[in-house]
Amino acid sequence: MPNKNFKFIKKNANAKINLGLQVLNKREDNYHNINTIFYPLRLHDKLEFYQNTEFKIIDNLNNKIKIKENIIYKVWKIFFNNFNISPIKVILTKNIPIGSGLGGGSSNAAKTALAINEMFDLKLSDSELSDICSQIGSDVNFFLNGYLLAEGKSKGEKLEYFRISKRFRIILVNPGIHISTPWAYNQLKISNQNFKEVNFKEIVLNEKIENFKNYIFNDFENVIFKHYPEIEKIKNKLYQFGASFALMSGSGSTVFGIFNNNYDIKSISEHFGEYFVHLDF
Repeated sequence: MPNKNFKFIKKNANAKINLGLQVLNKREDNYHNINTIFYPLRLHDKLEFYQNTEFKIIDNLNNKIKIKENIIYKVWKIFFNNFNISPIKVILTKNIPIGSGLGGGSSNAAKTALAINEMFDLKLSDSELSDICSQIGSDVNFFLNGYLLAEGKSKGEKLEYFRISKRFRIILVNPGIHISTPWAYNQLKISNQNFKEVNFKEIVLNEKIENFKNYIFNDFENVIFKHYPEIEKIKNKLYQFGASFALMSGSGSTVFGIFNNNYDIKSISEHFGEYFVHLDF
């Protein structure tokens, strides 16, 4: 039953970037072991949760996603099957581009799980919430906290959170290309190879940002750039605009640049025209 004091809940679902992404080997369950750093952004979607007589999502996506394919619905369905909760209405204001490598869907899922736990007074532990979120996606657990950096291992669900002394000044550029993550992994054609893991955390904590490009990489860039050269052009252009470091996030298509103070967001926005451009720091 819903919490008697419950009227509605608001949650902000923040985005992330990957400060490095190494795909190590293919697992027996057909997933891949990875090595990455999740970096939380201030860019976020907004969600409101209400009691309702039927499950309903109201969003600003113009019906781009069918309700039963929506990750928010999938989270509610797990709770419904396990705890027999009643329907809810969710109002979603989507600000994070879909299929952009910024984790918007996973973040929506995590915040939905947190909201339902509170809304129905389920009193689930962090571990129990983590188990539920793992059923939805490998990086959903990160967003249960989502406000600290985290080293991600295994499928991305094994997390070690840490802090840095000062947030980076980041400019995101997304060209609106939707890239399927399963497709991107298939392009890598990695089976049971084993690579030496790069200590991205040590690099992030100890190296100057200007040196990141010598040590930090994303294994997806080569295959994605081959199919979508437009994305590589964005990365190169961010360096031309003065980025200290630039990289594609996740399996794309967003590219981020880390800047010191020598940037002109107006010129960058004008250059990329109809692309999604966001300054985050």
